Amino acid sequence: MSQPSDDPVHRRVYPAAKLLAYRRPFAASPFFSHDKGPTHMRTAKVTASYVAVLPPEATESEPNLWIMVLKTGEQTTIKIELKQADPLGNTVVCCSDGPRVLETGELEGCARSWALAVKNGSVVDDWIDPLVEAGLTRYRLIRGIGFRWWMDCVLSQLRNSVWAGQHHEINDLKIWIRLGWDMNGVPVYPGTMQTLEKGVWLEME
Repeated sequence: MSQPSDDPVHRRVYPAAKLLAYRRPFAASPFFSHDKGPTHMRTAKVTASYVAVLPPEATESEPNLWIMVLKTGEQTTIKIELKQADPLGNTVVCCSDGPRVLETGELEGCARSWALAVKNGSVVDDWIDPLVEAGLTRYRLIRGIGFRWWMDCVLSQLRNSVWAGQHHEINDLKIWIRLGWDMNGVPVYPGTMQTLEKGVWLEME
């Protein structure tokens, strides 16, 4: 498996103040960070997609964080991830430059990744719009916990749209997300399923 990287793309930190300032007027909208602007990112054609688990970090409240990565026709990647925006646990879905795809097909800086097929003509918005429409961009963590539950819900939502027909692959990912992974992409306790702790969907409060 690929080794963790200190690459600035992988380790990008979103200032909480910036996320909060953005979140107030546009609570349900994703945050796009791209030098060419959000429209360029939204309309980029997608040629491959991945779900990846990040190496464990001592500062995180869950064993691992998970991200989605989309490879574009420009041979760049876009990372879609959930970020905590404030001490209350409010979150923002962030879209930014993603990790490199290595010659091995793995993602730089990720403990392990799984490729999922994409439909011809897909664009980044085909991943973003279903999340917004389903309310998956309005989510609050509880004591900093709930990242993996959010990703599990994202997998359930996208299996009916961009990943339609890949039910077996999605079911496998729903198992993998319940495991802890070490920095080399090996399950910490193989065969031991963990209960995913839930956050709160804001529209349900």
